[in-house]
Amino acid sequence: MEFMFQLVLVSFMVVALAASNLGSSYRYACNLNTGEYKCTYKFCTNTLDGTQNCTTSDFIPKNIAGQRRASSYRYSCAWNTGVYKCTHIRCTQYFGGHKNCTTSVTTTK
Repeated sequence: MEFMFQLVLVSFMVVALAASNLGSSYRYACNLNTGEYKCTYKFCTNTLDGTQNCTTSDFIPKNIAGQRRASSYRYSCAWNTGVYKCTHIRCTQYFGGHKNCTTSVTTTK
């Protein structure tokens, strides 16, 4: 009897958590503000009633400070007039404010 109660309780908890958490998303971004390189991580969960709960944390990466620069990457692909086109952008941001980016594009038919 006790085992059956535990099984029902666990099943109810699994269904309740699945119904209340419809998805999650995260965003990671770093910016050079007022001479300090700061990164922000934002994690959000969506619930069945349409509300969104987010947690945000800020930090300064220790491995970046000695290098006086940081890198960022962006990659995206899309269909464009019958061609599958992918764009890869790599940027290096220096603490002095200078930003250097290179872009490469690949296409497939």
